[in-house]
Amino acid sequence: MTLADFAEHALALVQHKDLIKKQISEIRKKSDVEYEIVYNDKIVALHISPTLEKAHSGTIICDNTNKNVDAVVQNWDELIKLNTTILFLNVKTGGNWSLHPKTHQKIMGSDNILKGLKSIYANCA
Repeated sequence: MTLADFAEHALALVQHKDLIKKQISEIRKKSDVEYEIVYNDKIVALHISPTLEKAHSGTIICDNTNKNVDAVVQNWDELIKLNTTILFLNVKTGGNWSLHPKTHQKIMGSDNILKGLKSIYANCA
């Protein structure tokens, strides 16, 4: 699947998640992987890439893979500091799940992060 195809699915997910609240007024394309979501009251950076290579602030949409879950665990502390939201998208099934590391850390702590995330990943694989 090409990056453009993945981005198309990811943007459709963003728009679908806003169907009820209708808070998004615009999505601006900055580059092939960088976008801005303009909400009624804020602007959020959006990074779309099938692979999660490094932490970004704002929202990240990546493919639902073991490799990306491992990357989240490896970058856990930085993702918390950046207040990142991550959406894992399974394009084949349409399944998705989201993670907000800062909130997850407050509720669950750091113990067994990998085990918990792999369990969620498996339910969407």
